[in-house]
Amino acid sequence: MKIEFNNLYTHFVFITLKRQPVIPDNAGSLTYSIGDKSTMSAPSLSLYIRPYEKTPTSLVFNGYRWTLAHYLNPIAVQNFLITTENNDATGSPIYQNPGWPITANAGPTGL
Repeated sequence: MKIEFNNLYTHFVFITLKRQPVIPDNAGSLTYSIGDKSTMSAPSLSLYIRPYEKTPTSLVFNGYRWTLAHYLNPIAVQNFLITTENNDATGSPIYQNPGWPITANAGPTGL
């Protein structure tokens, strides 16, 4: 048996009969800019949905941040000590990379 579709609407109905809707029926309940009850980011922020900027209490609401020192490696303390006469690292002509202290075995500082 051959089925012919003479009507584009009938063809559309038969094709989409068992499919799930892409936009849910509760799409009218999408809210934004109301604090923690927001369900999506504000359209004024971008043309695109920003999932991490949905609520202001989100940990990454203003984007991911990390210490700027992670872009540069620290200079070893030995380099500071061998360039001074009295083994005082603070008097060295070498500058430590930003965000790293001159003390040994210390982590980066600042954000």
